[in-house]
Amino acid sequence: MTITLSPEDLGQLARFKLMMRQEHQYSVDLSELIADPHYAKDTLDLAEETDREELMMLAIELRAKLGFLLAQPTPPMPTQSIESTKTAPEAPNTAQEPRDRYRFSLR
Repeated sequence: MTITLSPEDLGQLARFKLMMRQEHQYSVDLSELIADPHYAKDTLDLAEETDREELMMLAIELRAKLGFLLAQPTPPMPTQSIESTKTAPEAPNTAQEPRDRYRFSLR
């Protein structure tokens, strides 16, 4: 698979590699970052564990460019109140269950 990177992308990757070395003493393998999704996720997760805003922004931008920042819709929250979901108590079952079945033990 061939990926074409723009000069701007190459500059971001170079800044990211340098900042990761400075901040986390971690040498980023750029070819693995692009080719291996697990390595990329782990490396970007580490990059986001920083107080350095520029490194965090680079990690987020790279995450988006690599396709890891896709928005997933969240399911809607129920609008009913808890009280309205309660049901009336059921009438006791007057039908007799067969007693010849054994439950929770063997005979």
